[in-house]
Amino acid sequence: MKAFLYLTFFMLACSSTYAQKWRLVEYLVQDYDLNDSTKFVTVDSTRYIYDYINGRGGLPGERIQYNVKRNYERANASSPLKLMEESEMFYHSNDDFHYNIRYEKIGAVTQISSIDTYSYSNARLNKYIRYRYHPPTPSVLYGFYKKSYSYDASGNLTANLTSYSGAPGMGWVGTDAFRYKYDANNKLIADSALLVPNLKPHTVHYYSYDNNGRLDKKYNIEPSTEDTSRVTTYFYNASGKLYMDSTYYFPIQGVTHRNRYYYDQNGLLVRVDAYEGQAGNTKKYSKIYHYEIYWPASIVNTTKSQLDVEVFPNPAINTIDIKTVFNHPQKIQLSIMDMQGRVIKRITDRADKQYQRQIYLHDLSSGMYMLHIESEDAESYKQFIVQ
Repeated sequence: MKAFLYLTFFMLACSSTYAQKWRLVEYLVQDYDLNDSTKFVTVDSTRYIYDYINGRGGLPGERIQYNVKRNYERANASSPLKLMEESEMFYHSNDDFHYNIRYEKIGAVTQISSIDTYSYSNARLNKYIRYRYHPPTPSVLYGFYKKSYSYDASGNLTANLTSYSGAPGMGWVGTDAFRYKYDANNKLIADSALLVPNLKPHTVHYYSYDNNGRLDKKYNIEPSTEDTSRVTTYFYNASGKLYMDSTYYFPIQGVTHRNRYYYDQNGLLVRVDAYEGQAGNTKKYSKIYHYEIYWPASIVNTTKSQLDVEVFPNPAINTIDIKTVFNHPQKIQLSIMDMQGRVIKRITDRADKQYQRQIYLHDLSSGMYMLHIESEDAESYKQFIVQ
């Protein structure tokens, strides 16, 4: 189930000549000094690396192949980011997420810490299990926790049951139950959490919507008293995008948490600032999103084979060299496009089987570009940077 893995903003598209898409390449979380909101004390960085269609010489793919997490404390900001965790993703042939292997760095050694597996029924995720390696004996793998998912006839998630295991041989103990309720229009109107070991409702939420069908308020109910403990209100700009939410806690009757959302000119979410305090004006952390443009395989004539092309140096300053091999001598076309899809330079050439050419870049500004090489029966897209 692709929706389980891909966040909505991964696949936001912007209109252009070449119908390129945007994808997330880095997600940052900056925690601020509560005594000075202009300074941040820690940074967590997650980088996303995507696959390629038909190997490294092919088009950029849409599936995450690796993600790498690093962090550092502000006191050590001059030192490199510390590697915390790395995950490698694997997929079924239909693009459903299959499993991922998670690595952690312990001291100077990087080792497998866990394996997550996913199974499906009727094209929907129905089970997720995390297996961990027992630290004293890294060769021992045991089920750490598992989630089971249930859906209604409309495909809405109705239950998420989580069971746990503390050590090898213990089996599954206890179950947390999260349940969801929808209206006739398939909008979520309530959810609840039943957590072990007390087996009583831990949280209950109710949701209301405005006349445009957008989420308006979220109510948190205390099950023991059935009183409202907090209310979150959502605010939208003239374009219909969420720009702020504020949470009031009772009986204090004051803003204690507030999020502000910022978008770029393409409508992509680029930053979320979180504030806390009685007036909701003490900045606690920021979430920052970085994207790149790519041309997915679906917009290209995929009947052509993919060339294995070398482009170097990358980054480049004044020139780039191109090396590739064709099946036979033929006429080819090379195009350089900017990140808005405009063709900046186009060259028609005659290529032998072994092809090498140098292209001058003096007329290009610093930035990222796309090189497209096309022959009678093959092609390749390669990104490069001009410094």
